[in-house]
Amino acid sequence: MFEAVPADILRDLPIVKDWADVAAAVAKNSELRGRVNDQVAKLWTAKTLKDKSELRRWALSGRTEFETVLDMIHGASLAPYDMAADPLGEIFWRGLAAKLGEMEPFSIKAPPRLDVDGVASIVEQVIEQFRFLIEARRYSEELYHVGRPRPEKAVLT
Repeated sequence: MFEAVPADILRDLPIVKDWADVAAAVAKNSELRGRVNDQVAKLWTAKTLKDKSELRRWALSGRTEFETVLDMIHGASLAPYDMAADPLGEIFWRGLAAKLGEMEPFSIKAPPRLDVDGVASIVEQVIEQFRFLIEARRYSEELYHVGRPRPEKAVLT
């Protein structure tokens, strides 16, 4: 549910007690955010360089591997993904999933026993909630973008 945050980056944030403290709190938050962003950028750069190095080593390991990389490059779209329209739902589903738990809370009633009948009752509850969201809450409309079905693979990522 929650991802672990490394304890060594946690800090108390300043508390503002009156308007005079606002500027100092904003400056402190900005400085902390900048430091965290710098660390994330360093980690990302190191990982990217490592990944590129491994890809290069693999691509140069044989003719078939090199031709595979060339095919991938030639097959790549020259146009960047339209993040604003998000036609494949790559961003949309993540946002919806993040909000859905708050907008449509759902709790599963625990069966008395976890035998075949108990597991079946859990599955039935999940199916009924899905049906409720799709039919009664009209989330079926979210399965389409500009009249075309959104790809299923976007939901799984």
